[in-house]
Amino acid sequence: MKPSNSNKEGSSIEIVILHNGDQHLCFENREVTKKIKDEYIKKYGNDHVFLLNTGDIFPYKSFKFDNKGITIDELINWMNESGYNAMTLGNHDYLNENISYCNCLVKANIPILCANFHNNNNNDNYNILPHISFEVCGKKIIIFGISRLRDTDPLDDIINFKGISDLRKKADIFIALTHIGINRDERLANKLPKEIAFDIIIGGHTHDTFFQEEVNGVFISHALNPNYLGRLIVNIDNSSKIKIQNGLISLRKYDDEYCNEFRKNYRTIICKRRELCQETKKCWDLTPKDDDVYKIFIKPHCEKY
Repeated sequence: MKPSNSNKEGSSIEIVILHNGDQHLCFENREVTKKIKDEYIKKYGNDHVFLLNTGDIFPYKSFKFDNKGITIDELINWMNESGYNAMTLGNHDYLNENISYCNCLVKANIPILCANFHNNNNNDNYNILPHISFEVCGKKIIIFGISRLRDTDPLDDIINFKGISDLRKKADIFIALTHIGINRDERLANKLPKEIAFDIIIGGHTHDTFFQEEVNGVFISHALNPNYLGRLIVNIDNSSKIKIQNGLISLRKYDDEYCNEFRKNYRTIICKRRELCQETKKCWDLTPKDDDVYKIFIKPHCEKY
């Protein structure tokens, strides 16, 4: 798909969405991430390119910053240097061994999104926003943050969010930036009423390296691995019809072809994960430390290249 060069309001436009998440301190590829974004900016224009993060930039609860010799300020600086346009709040960003990192995120020059954020201790909202909007050539793009922070249902949280219908009406492209996992993202796609439904869900939390599919007319994309970026090229025409060209970018070689073999097999990976979920009644994450699916399906592809 060729990029649109038109800057006239009301005309067809293209935007590029790059995304990742669940880094848990792994920001070794931050420089190449910024380089990739800059190259897309050269091709499409600064206002047409977005880099989004689906949360959990902080470590697992059993991990200490000192193990890597990293300070919290350094981590926040890495996020700022990477050029993210927005991130959603992950469960490890919110509460980690009873320590909230929300006060640290105030230092980030990045909009932190979470519409169902609740702070039970005081009324400080830590500058966390429910949503943010951008305008590109007269088209309004609204990004709505949602996370799995308490024992509430993200579906109910969205339905009960004050003003959600107005946001949907105003948005030419309505995007959910989530940290609730693939199964819950699919539930949002299937269960949300059409009058408040999202066009795109970009999600995290379940550490799936690659998942991109259309579910009930909603495009869902996950790319949760420090070595990859999800990429969506979104075209919206004069009639507000949205077309999406999806892909996965390797940060190790910065070569789209690098991921072709893996892309052919991701459906098998997701199906196997679902089988394990049904058999064990456990939500399996595609992580190398505890998941046989990773060893069987993902690791061989990674080692080829």
